[in-house]
Amino acid sequence: AWLQLGIIFSARNNPLCLQYFANVLRNSKNNVEALYARGDYLRRTGKLANAENDFKYIKQIDPGHYMSNYGLGVIYFQQNKISLLPWPRRSPVRLSIKHFWEMDSRLRIVANHCHEMQIACDG
Repeated sequence: AWLQLGIIFSARNNPLCLQYFANVLRNSKNNVEALYARGDYLRRTGKLANAENDFKYIKQIDPGHYMSNYGLGVIYFQQNKISLLPWPRRSPVRLSIKHFWEMDSRLRIVANHCHEMQIACDG
């Protein structure tokens, strides 16, 4: 019940969700779902260092948890630790949805490589 309440309050951007997630983690320190939900809330509210810690801890518990890789990739992108190649000026798909899907896939690839190669994960 605590987890569901945390997720509901997180979706409403209510900081009370952090108390609900803390209750879950007090009883189950390695609850990946609660850690991810808390990390996602922290990322969305600009507390990137705390979110990064949650996502890295998830990777220690469950190395195959791909959404934590994605969360780390988004954080590194927001912190300008990832630079994307400029898009060609006269590209016919410059403003199309294809561009956004490609950017999303690039972030996923970088996040997976970050974990695999341990680039920037410790600093």
